[in-house]
Amino acid sequence: MTVALKAMQEAAARDLASADAATAKAKLLRPTQPEHDDPNIAAALAVASGKSAAPQSLSDRLAALRARG
Repeated sequence: MTVALKAMQEAAARDLASADAATAKAKLLRPTQPEHDDPNIAAALAVASGKSAAPQSLSDRLAALRARG
């Protein structure tokens, strides 16, 4: 009886370690959101979704900066 109990406890410990490893792997491999980290990607997504593009000429960019500030 004790042999069977010990075997079940060892199997449970292995399963728990495997579950912990799977949880850690899932956290590491979860999708990232680079569009929030990289302004170039955010701008490209905005243009692709139909939002207004960033001003291209120097005077347009300066006017946009003045309007924000």
